[in-house]
Amino acid sequence: MLLIKIKPNGILGKLLLRNGKFDGRNLGPISFISKELTGRNKEAVIAHEKEHYYQWKKNPFTFGIKYLFIPEVRYKAELEAYRQQNYIVEAPDTYSYYILNNYKLDKLNLTIEKIKNDLLNKKENSIWENYH
Repeated sequence: MLLIKIKPNGILGKLLLRNGKFDGRNLGPISFISKELTGRNKEAVIAHEKEHYYQWKKNPFTFGIKYLFIPEVRYKAELEAYRQQNYIVEAPDTYSYYILNNYKLDKLNLTIEKIKNDLLNKKENSIWENYH
């Protein structure tokens, strides 16, 4: 995985990090992270983006399309990535809020409680297997 640090308020940062809404973004073999990240937060975001890289690597020709157009795939992918991030910086309430509000998952009728439970539950959920 190629890791590129970008300024969140620069042109790439505004485009890829959505004006600071995100600290990282993965595009297949390339991950972008904010230059402003330091310490454990930086390590946690890298772990999150690295998980997306592994997801893409398993299905390089279909992962991105499925992620964009199938909310269940996007939800599962983000759960797996935030789970990795949570191992380093434990903040399940914050991550659950981010998942609920930043990933266009309205069709799934999720709640913060459901997301937090799924995030902390290591048992894999069958949704992911249905879309591989």
